[in-house]
Amino acid sequence: MTAQVILLRHGKSDWDTLSSNDFDRSVSARGIRQLPLIAEQLLPLIKQNSRIICSPAVRTRESLSLVTPFWPVCEIIFDARIYEAGTAELYACLKDYGDCASLIMIGHNPGLVMLLNMLLSEGEFTPEAAHLPTSSAAVISSNVATCSVIAPHSANLVTLLKPKA
Repeated sequence: MTAQVILLRHGKSDWDTLSSNDFDRSVSARGIRQLPLIAEQLLPLIKQNSRIICSPAVRTRESLSLVTPFWPVCEIIFDARIYEAGTAELYACLKDYGDCASLIMIGHNPGLVMLLNMLLSEGEFTPEAAHLPTSSAAVISSNVATCSVIAPHSANLVTLLKPKA
């Protein structure tokens, strides 16, 4: 059996909004254009009964609402640990919610790209995987039954989707 994890970075932040609070920053017009395109590209890879773990920040919630209309119905969990998370917190979320064969994590950098590179097997890392721009998605898989047992340095990169500028 193969477990799959999709790491989706939120859409481009709108720096022109009145909020000076990072948590409350919304998705920009560019992010609103890009995310549905990435969601459509991900559709063939989204498995039935996938679980989504999402940061509760405004831009990740907005990103979630922009991608889910393209996908089958998924269980959605909001976890505050994802906001401003490092590798340890994101890996803990993967362990805590990964009792499924397909998990989607919608969050922020630098945590997502650090988690991606922690999970990739040696030889799977490419210079392209060193950066995960806004509205990008990395799809990884591992030959285990559930996402919660994916060990560091054991996953393969299935695809890396980055929006066109």
